[in-house]
Amino acid sequence: MFQILSSRVAIALGLLTFFSIELSVAQCPQIEAIMIDACGTEQWNEFVIIHSGGGFNTSEIELDFDPNNNFAGQQNNDININANPCGLTAGNIGAYTGCSNLIAVGPGVNIPPNAIVVLQTSAGSQPGTYNFSNLCGGGQCVFVISSTCVRTGGAFTNGGGNGTRT
Repeated sequence: MFQILSSRVAIALGLLTFFSIELSVAQCPQIEAIMIDACGTEQWNEFVIIHSGGGFNTSEIELDFDPNNNFAGQQNNDININANPCGLTAGNIGAYTGCSNLIAVGPGVNIPPNAIVVLQTSAGSQPGTYNFSNLCGGGQCVFVISSTCVRTGGAFTNGGGNGTRT
């Protein structure tokens, strides 16, 4: 019995030397840019550009704004986190020009790995505010999702103060 067991172990160990096993580590989504002090009506046109990393489901997006920017009612709250948050809805692709590969998505959509996602911080984005031809120049799909709330104040502080903001 011991000889049979040791032969099986040797065969199993021998197989491991012939096959390489690669473990891929999941890449987390990463913020690439934030439009602060936006053109047009500022609080309606701010957005975040996200690299999807290994991919994610849009229902998992949470955006926690600085508490100083969550004021004057529920419409200025965080997205999908904390008390009385704003939700997510399909993005307004009409807010951008120069890009034929924008795809409006809402909650529950699986974003593929290594994609670009634009998260609009307000549902009030105005048409044609930005030219995205450089962002979309690579030809890949750019997914656009939006907060359900129409903000009455900016989501990001424009300036002032010292130190790093997170």
